[in-house]
Amino acid sequence: MSFDEILDHATTDALLMVDDVEFSVAGIEKVKLATGDHIIWMWSTEGHWLIVDHHADELIILHRTEDEVAEEDDFVTYLGTSYEETEEDSGSLLEVEGEVDHEAGDAFSFKHYENDDGGLMRSLTWTGYGDELWYYGKMLQEDDVKVA
Repeated sequence: MSFDEILDHATTDALLMVDDVEFSVAGIEKVKLATGDHIIWMWSTEGHWLIVDHHADELIILHRTEDEVAEEDDFVTYLGTSYEETEEDSGSLLEVEGEVDHEAGDAFSFKHYENDDGGLMRSLTWTGYGDELWYYGKMLQEDDVKVA
């Protein structure tokens, strides 16, 4: 699917195939980053996180970590694999719909890590809640997302 088609299907209760796995959209958050970029976060009923950044032509699928993430300076290790920090940003939610645990106006910060094999890690901290959540995943291509 093209980015425009993915955004057209950014509705709660939509059923997508993301990287050959069913992704039932439970909630959608429209996000404004501190850099000024506007992106879409889609959350599945299983807690998976699809980041749609149309302007940067980036699609990222992330899954909650189940084991501990070890942090050291600009690196993290998860399940024996090391990742280097490549980005840090913050922002807030402009709009939310569906089943999400946050409200419009909620603020967050994140750190993004990558490894040489294309693996990604991301820490997401909600300002005010203090929760730091960890996710792992990878970059996708447009054809990795289809209507189920």
